[in-house]
Amino acid sequence: ANLTINLICSLITFLIIGLTFVYFKNLKVLLLAALSIAFGFLGGFFVAKATFLNFHIITVLFGVTLIGIGVDYSIHYLFTAEHDKTFYKNLTLSMVSTLSAFSLLFFLKIGVMSQIALFTISGLICVYLFIVLIYPIFSLPKPVRSIKTDFGYKKIILALGLIVIVLGVFHIRFND
Repeated sequence: ANLTINLICSLITFLIIGLTFVYFKNLKVLLLAALSIAFGFLGGFFVAKATFLNFHIITVLFGVTLIGIGVDYSIHYLFTAEHDKTFYKNLTLSMVSTLSAFSLLFFLKIGVMSQIALFTISGLICVYLFIVLIYPIFSLPKPVRSIKTDFGYKKIILALGLIVIVLGVFHIRFND
């Protein structure tokens, strides 16, 4: 289990570093993105650990992957030219919608799901606060590349995603 968790955490970290380097080629941006994720992870970890006596390792695994959602907040900040009321309103709405979805896990009668929900919700709030309060202090560069909106590759990704979903549905087995 520890090897799998370390592998997943390493892959996520390298993916984030790679994407940040490709689009920004700037160490300050990479450091701030890493710090925001670390802040979110630590916030989620400490809140969940303080709340639950028996802390499940699966919580950390899911928490790490789900706090990766917080990287989206960094990307939105870095790719948006104007950081006005509308931007912060949209960023807040994005966070609230994600938190609403994860809060539904509290209603399941499975303890680990409540841990995952609390870890992720706390972590995402920490990432959001980091972006809103810390990012504006720094003068951050604009991306050196833009994200292309060519629909050709989007159709390919959509088709591959649908294939995976359809094939996955046929492999679902319930043993209750």
